[in-house]
Amino acid sequence: MLVKLCVHSVNIGFTINNMRFIYFQDFHIKSSNPINRIGDFQNDLLDKFKEILEMSKTYGCDFILSGGDFFDIPNVGNILCDKILDLIEETGIPIYGIFGNHDQTCHSTELSEASTLYHCFKRSELFSHLKK
Repeated sequence: MLVKLCVHSVNIGFTINNMRFIYFQDFHIKSSNPINRIGDFQNDLLDKFKEILEMSKTYGCDFILSGGDFFDIPNVGNILCDKILDLIEETGIPIYGIFGNHDQTCHSTELSEASTLYHCFKRSELFSHLKK
């Protein structure tokens, strides 16, 4: 049985075969503010990511799924990468993700070993690449 509740483009409360998880996609986090953005875009997105992690705890999720385009460009700053990975490690809930076209180098997963998302998958024990 599949149960779904959608809040702010984040699907929460999925239950399949007694597994609970949150699904999100197209996060598009980056190190710089868009030109016409008022405020701090990066911190706003980090706050939204914290909210996703907190919801996963609140709903007793077994894991979180990221459907691609976690980052807006293949390579973002190391400081931002570390902030994200620290948040994931603090939560303790595994995240499984795939490469979106914005995460890839030259639109190729095979060429993306130098990308930030690939680095996240390699560095973190809780953020893993969901492969075929």
